[in-house]
Amino acid sequence: MRRPPPITIAQDLARSYAVDGWVGLGPVLEATDVFALRAAIDGLPSATPSAYGRIVHNPWRTSEAFAARIPIIAAHTRALLDDAPLVLFQDHLIAKDPGSTSAIEWHQDFAYWPLDAALGVTVWVALDDADLDNGCLRYAPGTHHGGECVAADFVAGAAMRKRDGLPLLDRARAEELAVAAAVPAGGALAHDPLVWHMSPPNPSARPRRAWSLSFIAPEVRWDPDHAPHPFVRTIGGPRGAPVSGPAFLRFD
Repeated sequence: MRRPPPITIAQDLARSYAVDGWVGLGPVLEATDVFALRAAIDGLPSATPSAYGRIVHNPWRTSEAFAARIPIIAAHTRALLDDAPLVLFQDHLIAKDPGSTSAIEWHQDFAYWPLDAALGVTVWVALDDADLDNGCLRYAPGTHHGGECVAADFVAGAAMRKRDGLPLLDRARAEELAVAAAVPAGGALAHDPLVWHMSPPNPSARPRRAWSLSFIAPEVRWDPDHAPHPFVRTIGGPRGAPVSGPAFLRFD
């Protein structure tokens, strides 16, 4: 993996991230990087299809093109967080094909992680221009300050397991607060694991492919009871164990 040059993030971006729970990072990949990742998509394992599009889990583990660019994304992410150390927990290729008919509903990322704390950040890297026409992300700014909500159904009919003692995610309020986050190819968004967000269908004739990377703080520990997740059955540890080992990448 190539080592990226030092990254400087404007202080106003860090402040916006703290207040709103999300921020646009600007361009993080060169055009040549974007083209290389697009070209590598066909070589990835078969995607899981859905009415909202296709998803490939952890492409960095099977694609050198994706693996080689993780340090670049990590450098931008750490710069936003005052150079805090981070661990790459998981990544996904999410492709909303032209004509995709379903939305990814309002949710919080942390609701689906088998972890004990919402200490981390998701970075969403656009591989195509993402805008209102083809289903760009929408955020409800500031909602991360309210803490964890009951796990929302990621897509209609998903029937996620509901944990007791948590408030419901207020979809009506989310719609009132919603801000569309258009971003050009090669640009990125960063958001808190607790901020409410969603993306509508892609009725356009253009693809909307993106690479989503979930980074966590090194002090986060496994909590298999927090949420169902494939890692619980494969590479996860017992409750209280560190998230470490060859399946994860640490950046200091």
